[in-house]
Amino acid sequence: MKIVNYTELAVKNILNELFENFSAKPNYCDCQLCKSRAAAMALNDLRPRYVTSDAELMAAKASFQSPSENAALVAIVMDAIRKVLNEPKHNFKPLTLE
Repeated sequence: MKIVNYTELAVKNILNELFENFSAKPNYCDCQLCKSRAAAMALNDLRPRYVTSDAELMAAKASFQSPSENAALVAIVMDAIRKVLNEPKHNFKPLTLE
């Protein structure tokens, strides 16, 4: 059984694109921990959209392509990136699930 949260896919795609826009910022860091923290912060502010089929995936993708949905998603991801770069937590250990 395969279940995918399309919101997570969308956030990761936008996050990678937007992180580059912050490269001139003094605290800029694109390490995996900072990117993961920003993605987690953004995802906590968004509704998950779980899909199990290609048809559901296409419908979820289409919903994020509307100008208002896309703008809201970009704003939430940008806010998360700003928060992480303003308060980096490089002393955190990455999550390990055992």
